[in-house]
Amino acid sequence: MLSICYPFVSFRMKKTRTTGLFTLPARKSDQTLRGFIRLHLKIFEEILDAGVSYASLAKAVRAAGFGERSVVSLRGYLQGAQACT
Repeated sequence: MLSICYPFVSFRMKKTRTTGLFTLPARKSDQTLRGFIRLHLKIFEEILDAGVSYASLAKAVRAAGFGERSVVSLRGYLQGAQACT
């Protein structure tokens, strides 16, 4: 199974710089971004809780094969998925 590792930098309290990787699962060939987010909502929430920006997450989503997505669209899809749970 193919997965995408994407580096991020998070600035924590007292300006401590933390670097790490997050992994997005592989996209199914006919899967929409909305369906992908709903299926993997917990992963997206953990990534955002770790301090990753929506802009960095949008880049990772592009790398996973979803094409150009704006931060606003990604944020809207995430909020919609969270409202359904």
